[in-house]
Amino acid sequence: MKQFDEITLDPAQDYAIVGSVGDADWKAFQIWDLKQERTAVFFRLASDTCGFSPPAFDYDGKHLVFGNSRGESEPNHLDFAVFEIAYFGPDKGPKTARATQTLGNKCSVPLDFDGGYEQNFSIAPGGELILRGGGIPGSPEWAAWDLRNGRKVASIRPDGYGTVSDDDRTIAVLHDISRDGSSLRQSMTVRRGGKQATFEIPRSMRSENWRPIVLSPNGHWIASKVGGTVAVWSSDNGKTLREHHVGDGRISDILRLSDAGDPLLINDDEGTVFVKGTWRPARSEKSGLIVPLTSNFHAQCGVIFCDRIIAELGVVERKSLKGPLPENLRRDLSADGRFKIVRLDYTASGVSRGTDIVDVADGHIVMHVDKDDIRFLSDSLHIVARDADFGGFVEYEIATGKQLWMAIPNWRQDGFHMILADGRVRYTPPRTADLRLVRGFETRPFDATAAKQFVAPPDR
Repeated sequence: MKQFDEITLDPAQDYAIVGSVGDADWKAFQIWDLKQERTAVFFRLASDTCGFSPPAFDYDGKHLVFGNSRGESEPNHLDFAVFEIAYFGPDKGPKTARATQTLGNKCSVPLDFDGGYEQNFSIAPGGELILRGGGIPGSPEWAAWDLRNGRKVASIRPDGYGTVSDDDRTIAVLHDISRDGSSLRQSMTVRRGGKQATFEIPRSMRSENWRPIVLSPNGHWIASKVGGTVAVWSSDNGKTLREHHVGDGRISDILRLSDAGDPLLINDDEGTVFVKGTWRPARSEKSGLIVPLTSNFHAQCGVIFCDRIIAELGVVERKSLKGPLPENLRRDLSADGRFKIVRLDYTASGVSRGTDIVDVADGHIVMHVDKDDIRFLSDSLHIVARDADFGGFVEYEIATGKQLWMAIPNWRQDGFHMILADGRVRYTPPRTADLRLVRGFETRPFDATAAKQFVAPPDR
């Protein structure tokens, strides 16, 4: 067998399907009888599979289920397509077959959908919202849905670069520059406490280039950095609170904005910290890494770091015990300082080895995830992994390694469906057209009757 062949077992583990036999463009597959150790069926698909391999299938000799996102033995399946297999050949011995698609005539993204820019979804820092923005074709809005009940909580037009506070309660969207005669204008829309307001941002912050926007924990202040200038303004009316000229060099983006509107930045060349409007020395060792001090930070001296807290500056110096630190390490640390993300090297054949979550104190691997795009939520108790195969997100609990939910944007990119750990499904009402219930070889729409079995009530 070739290295790129994909193998999946059926629920009873009597058969295995070998995907991408030969050239992937052939769409050829082989079903292998594990007990008799011989080919049961060799076939090619007569329809497009939307680019997905068959990660799961139910084999009765007649049907093949593509794209199951929960595993073969789950009672409820969300699938991309079902194929009916017609046989050719003798009753005994290997057969050839043709598989014709009978269910799921749409791909994850509809064939008539204007691909335009890359679809841009994300999960808010607190893990309670799924966010959409960044040039979604056909829907010129920045939107947010509550993952706990499926309801849309924000619809901001026009689209733009959005940010959400750590508690998921304040949303700010920076719109593109507009030209009014000879002048340039740039506005921002802020939503907090159910109220939404739009205002022009400070003139010094207007730019056609993307730059990070930071919210204070209480949501009252917004800050941004353009070049060597940092401005802080009110989220209520857009009035400038203060403006700082922080200079040039290898200066970080704004790492934190306090409830009083004071921005925190770090000069990684000089080891200094910009706090309360001035640069202050903070680093004691050449390889020391300066990170923000959070309210739940757990100082320690372990096998990876020894921490030195500088409380008056609101930062921590992490002294490396294993040589120089990579420049991007700051973003790979949990806010409480207990864990770090370690992305493993690829295999010789280019296959990802996944990611480890490592305990900083003793270096042991807390959990492993077979994905590359991982980040911590603001509580430092959970991680969210992006799954490139289906364009969705998976949340894990760090302490147990358990998967808590999987959230997948729907076909129309105007909502999501979500699979919880117990198999229940939550979705954006009334968007259920892209869901099908598959049990054994029975397939039927995920209608109101089926929904009663699986749809989760709102979290309390």
